Amino acid sequence: YFDSIWEDIKALRQWVGLPRQAQLDFKVSKPLEREIEAYYLGLYKQRWLPTERQPWSSATAALDAGAAMASMPTIMVWDDHDIFDGWGSYSCEMQNCELFQTLFRHARRAFWVFQMQHALEDLPELEDTTPAGFTRQDPLLKPISWSKVLAKDSLALPLLDNQPGFTSAYSIGPVSVVAADLRTERSRTQVMGSDTWQKIKEWTGNLKSGGAGPQPKIGCQHLLFMSSVPVVHPKLPLAELLLDKFGQDHVTDSNADDLKDHWSHDDHEGERKRLLEVLSSFARDKKIRVSLVSGDVHVAAWGTAYRKDLPASETWSQMHQFTSSAVVHPSLMGVTERLFLAWLNSNAKKPQNIDVQYVAEVMTFPGHDTHVMAARNWLALELDLGSAEGCKLWATWRCETETSFSNHLIAVAPIA
Repeated sequence: YFDSIWEDIKALRQWVGLPRQAQLDFKVSKPLEREIEAYYLGLYKQRWLPTERQPWSSATAALDAGAAMASMPTIMVWDDHDIFDGWGSYSCEMQNCELFQTLFRHARRAFWVFQMQHALEDLPELEDTTPAGFTRQDPLLKPISWSKVLAKDSLALPLLDNQPGFTSAYSIGPVSVVAADLRTERSRTQVMGSDTWQKIKEWTGNLKSGGAGPQPKIGCQHLLFMSSVPVVHPKLPLAELLLDKFGQDHVTDSNADDLKDHWSHDDHEGERKRLLEVLSSFARDKKIRVSLVSGDVHVAAWGTAYRKDLPASETWSQMHQFTSSAVVHPSLMGVTERLFLAWLNSNAKKPQNIDVQYVAEVMTFPGHDTHVMAARNWLALELDLGSAEGCKLWATWRCETETSFSNHLIAVAPIA
């Protein structure tokens, strides 16, 4: 989390107290930019590979982030806290001010080095192609030919070509994964830009279906769409209304920006419909089951998105949403948090009719009467290759507290 940058750098702490117009007019000095750059790179180093750790050759294992990531493969994509809380959901003026753009530029560089594992000199700068004299709410960024940029790197990650962000895609046996970048092009009215949408459609359109049955032909049976922010989550219309009117652009108190981040917010509801249409059409045409995997909201939750104009037998139209909290984030246990969770669970009881076709619904967990589970947790997705129906996908939430659950809950069969 880089939210601490607003407190740890003196000039930024002073910026927070300035009047709004002074914040927008603020000029970033060279010494301040160097301090910002050092902060982003330095916090990764501190959290991931602390200097006081034992040598790699030590007989006693170092149980830290560096050891974990040296032991297991990862697929990484960034969210707002990799920049700072609520990035992309501030007003157009604030989003494009000099300070915000400087912070974003150095957060992007640090992410490229530490999470994408690439050399800093290989990272192209983003180019805004908005014509001179025009002002746009949404960034209009020049696509990057990632295949050319990374042509000399035999271990380069599979970034989708000719889109400006860090969206990557993987085929792993019967499962394919799209890790969508929901930050590079984000604004109040946009989650992903047109080039990213197009490249995701092209990549998924080239997948070969593995079909169903105990001995399917080689190909894909499940597509996991990684959306850092849940696509199916309780909607809080009253809170959205109040915060839209009375709260915005406060970097140290960004409740408004957290709500504006959600696919279900009114500003993004149309794009959420587009996502469901793109993914369900893919599932129908390719006979590949789609599931949504997300974090961000500090709870465990299970939801579904489906076509209400179709019978349940049309399984291609049903998408499961699997949401898990950050494994290091403490459980929501304070009085205010409990009140918020009660409100969240109350709103989760109502299915969200997105339009005449699509419904998003947060489900109750089997054996429980709540829709969202506040316990710290992590989610395992396991393949059952011996199923008579084909490759079945099991979702298992592992929760910290004994009063919660920790068992196999959801089985997603491939499309017959």
